[in-house]
Amino acid sequence: MRVIGRAEAPPVIVGRVRRLRLWARAALLPVRDRASATDLAMLAMDTGPVPQQFAAILLLDAGASVDLASVERLMAERVATVPRLRQRLLRVPPGCGRPVWVDDPGFDIRRHVRQVRCRSPGDEPALLDTAAALITERLPLSRPPWSAVFVTGLAGDAAALVIVVHHVLADGIGGLAILASLADHAPRRPGAEFPSRAPSTARLAVDALAGRLRALSRAPAAWRALRTSISASGGLAPARAAQCSLIQPTGPRRRFAVVRADLAALHTAAHRHGGTVNDAVLTAVGGALHRVLTGRGQSIDPIAVAVPVAGRRSASAAQLGNQVAPMLVTVPVTGAPEQRLRQVAAAVRAGKAMATGPPPIAVLSTRGDTAEQWTRAGQALQRVLLTATVHGIATTPMSQPLEIPALRELLGDTAAGRWPQVILRLGYAPPGAATPRRPLSEVLDDAADHVDATLNRQRR
Repeated sequence: MRVIGRAEAPPVIVGRVRRLRLWARAALLPVRDRASATDLAMLAMDTGPVPQQFAAILLLDAGASVDLASVERLMAERVATVPRLRQRLLRVPPGCGRPVWVDDPGFDIRRHVRQVRCRSPGDEPALLDTAAALITERLPLSRPPWSAVFVTGLAGDAAALVIVVHHVLADGIGGLAILASLADHAPRRPGAEFPSRAPSTARLAVDALAGRLRALSRAPAAWRALRTSISASGGLAPARAAQCSLIQPTGPRRRFAVVRADLAALHTAAHRHGGTVNDAVLTAVGGALHRVLTGRGQSIDPIAVAVPVAGRRSASAAQLGNQVAPMLVTVPVTGAPEQRLRQVAAAVRAGKAMATGPPPIAVLSTRGDTAEQWTRAGQALQRVLLTATVHGIATTPMSQPLEIPALRELLGDTAAGRWPQVILRLGYAPPGAATPRRPLSEVLDDAADHVDATLNRQRR
């Protein structure tokens, strides 16, 4: 057999094929910066006279040599560590899915940082009034929806920084992450190249189609989660709110006030009655609203309160957005405060159980399987159990599967040096009776008797 030769494609065709492969590969990459359904819900609710925005007030030391130029320089440096603060929400063509966050090529820190003078006389109520006016100024969505306002003219030659964020950008947990990145003194890591190119229409369309296909496969689980969440927020047809002056239309003006309390004492009192600090705050708010309504000649008991429940315990500057759902809590407003606190705590636990679904399972592992590692696991377990108790979270040990080598290997990775030691089920449970404790004097007497017996044996 004679080989005549091998046909080769012209260079132009080869180049086109390579570009087509690169395009297809890029088009199949998921778009990670899409607005979530909860983000869009926050955007959809932004229709009234008061925008869906929140703020934090940072008080600066009196006499500090801080001016607008130094605030701009500091914010420009630290904003670079929070990618979302240099992005705007871009609406996409039909069929391309939800809007996406893209780098704003025209980002200018001077469009976000400005200076105002505090209202007279410059005390705390005046600062709160100034902040209320800033929060109710609608942020334009044509650029990153946040602002930082340097407030001067405070009493004692002090100053403040009011940071306003639109709710579509972050929830409360995400807001804390933003605040930590802007206010702490941690070393700054260099950010990614800015601005990065926005995803193409083709890539958005492919990603949207893939997302719809994934949604179809998860439809049964999504429907169960939706049903659970709707139940926690009052169901498809919740009872109508009682007519009172609290639910009348309001105008654009807002006023803030500060109530101070001993956090340690509040935490101890709430824990004594099976609740948390948040439960105690809800109870106090219910009592305050009752006094307001009574003063207006109205009476409602109980009061239904919609409470936002965070879907995460923490967030980072790279994980913003909204992970929050409403929970309807019935708050009694009459009776002894202790009894009302217990009722609120029980209602919150029941609502959280419905809103969060099955309780999570935690696996505590060590990097070895020696006696020293077992001791370290016990010490870590002690901290976990105490921390859970402080936050009103119930724990149940479920470590029996670890006695089976195959299951232990499945739960960990002993080849990589990760050995499971404890399995815990976490969740919310109704309050139970306190565990019986021996009197301290009896424990000390037994310990002294044991020491005496040991010494006597040694003398013999």
